[in-house]
Amino acid sequence: MEATRHIRYRTSVGKLMTFNLSWAQLISGQSRQLWMETATNLEYMREYDCMWIERIRLALQKSNSTLWVAKAWNPEGQRQHDSFLMDRLCEAGYTQAQLAHIN
Repeated sequence: MEATRHIRYRTSVGKLMTFNLSWAQLISGQSRQLWMETATNLEYMREYDCMWIERIRLALQKSNSTLWVAKAWNPEGQRQHDSFLMDRLCEAGYTQAQLAHIN
């Protein structure tokens, strides 16, 4: 994967990709890095045009792999027993259209 080389060596393209990955992480509302947990369907993010991130997620999912990006932003709970709304809503069985509207 050419993308991982850019991210790993912190090229200018890699820095931009890491920034976009962090932005997509924020928009997703998920607690886990997007390339670490690939089972969750994130179709509700399609309106944000994160297709290159989704394509890498699908490739990782098909190969039963994960990819941790050290410099990517990842949210953390602020208090004990905090949870992330989009994690809960995805687990609750809402449709992708409903998740897009809620998000």
